[in-house]
Amino acid sequence: MPSFRDDHIIVIQTGSLYHRATFGLAESLEPPTIRVRTRVGKNDNGEYVFTNKEDINMEDPNVKTDETKVETSESTSEQPSNSNVTEEKNMGSSFHSECKVDDFTPLPNEIQPIQRGRVVDWEALKAFWKHLYSLLLKDPNDTTFRYPVCLVIPTYWSLYDRELATQFFFEECQVPGFTIAYEPLMGLYAIGILHGLVIDIGYEKTDITPILDGQIIFTATQQLPLGGRYMTQHLQNLLRESLPTLKSSGQYVSKEDITELFAEQVKCSEIAQVVRDEQDTAKDPVKALTSTNNVEEEDPAEDIGKIIASGQTRAYLAQKEREKNGESEKDEKPDNTDVEFQTIAIEPLGDCIVGRERFKICEPIFHRPSNETVSLPEAIYITIKNYAANYKRRNDLWENIIVLGCGSRIRGFRECLIQQLQFKYQLSGSLEPYYAAQGTDSILGMTTMPPTPYPALINPCKILPDYFPSWKPDAGTNAMFEELAFLGGSIVAKTSFNESVSSHYVTLEEYAQHGPTAIHTKQ
Repeated sequence: MPSFRDDHIIVIQTGSLYHRATFGLAESLEPPTIRVRTRVGKNDNGEYVFTNKEDINMEDPNVKTDETKVETSESTSEQPSNSNVTEEKNMGSSFHSECKVDDFTPLPNEIQPIQRGRVVDWEALKAFWKHLYSLLLKDPNDTTFRYPVCLVIPTYWSLYDRELATQFFFEECQVPGFTIAYEPLMGLYAIGILHGLVIDIGYEKTDITPILDGQIIFTATQQLPLGGRYMTQHLQNLLRESLPTLKSSGQYVSKEDITELFAEQVKCSEIAQVVRDEQDTAKDPVKALTSTNNVEEEDPAEDIGKIIASGQTRAYLAQKEREKNGESEKDEKPDNTDVEFQTIAIEPLGDCIVGRERFKICEPIFHRPSNETVSLPEAIYITIKNYAANYKRRNDLWENIIVLGCGSRIRGFRECLIQQLQFKYQLSGSLEPYYAAQGTDSILGMTTMPPTPYPALINPCKILPDYFPSWKPDAGTNAMFEELAFLGGSIVAKTSFNESVSSHYVTLEEYAQHGPTAIHTKQ
């Protein structure tokens, strides 16, 4: 069977908030060309309506624009009742949010066909997919060429859901080939490893998926009702308790104006950051290594292995380069965490001054929000200890933790999560032989069966292969590390649809013979 051309392959990743898609795969795989809000509306005639094409990120999709690029100038501490000359002098242009406000403008009778990763309205989703398919192709009615589709979905879609998706693309879009890929597994494929713990922070949920030897352990997967929207609502409550200030008038923003969209714009800006607790910093080897004084006083020979494992290699090298060039710290702009107040442009209010509430966005994720659910670090520990694997394979998960999903796209989120896990569950120093010998759970305060359930090493999986230059942070594209599942889906699509035999995708002939159930034989 002839293979398909790379520039004819379509990759679509589903999502509760956004769908990501691309038409045509380059030699070096690139980020998605369009990101579309997963929603449809209904007009008075009962017809489905969609977001205007102008609201979709389609022009120069892989190049950062001035509208989404965050300003580098810093605004200093300022408050109308407690400002001084120095603060006013240092107050530069305001920061800008990457949140697309038009995407949150409600449609008439708006429907969200996917909620918490699961399909709740198939008719609306089919209409949305048809709209998305027409956006990808210049002429959807042109029958000269047909294009294969790779659909990236969560692991918990039912067999019936997968069959309905297969039926739609074959019968409505007339695709010549179709395959389905799982999001967490695609995240590992993008990095090039076969086992690890994938944590996907979505819009309204968080998925924890253990994978060993390239196989998803379905019985051990967990979902928490905590996601990006939960953090946004938490920030909204914080801002209503400590009202921001309008820079133009010096008046407080009214509580009615502090909407969820207001908080979303703050969260999606560079002023939002996760600040680690002092207890975490005390146990943070990265903090000690990146500090020049600590390195010089404690050990002149720097531990390169710890620096690489910390995930702060780029920051460390940049600091060393500045020291080599003799740049003074006085010439550097103040760090965001050292600035009490920051100015951000909020639509439609204008420049607003926000305090340190911007550092508390992720509190309900890292600390138990209520007695009804556990925190994210606790859920990770429970998943690995109780369900995922026997004790001989647990280290394969602890040492390869990958955080995906745009709900985690807050500066410092990934590093803070790893620090929380290390502080709570990693054995270190004199405690390790004690708990290993006694079989005592230091966190739960109860006796456990040896060997100890606590790992000696917890590491993030952070290294992206060099042969994906478009996904590098300094590539000048709109690539996001949190979207690595899309990169993995592109890898699978490129390899599967180039095979001489259809061992990993359903052909039109196989669909005509076996129907939608043929998709279950290709996974």
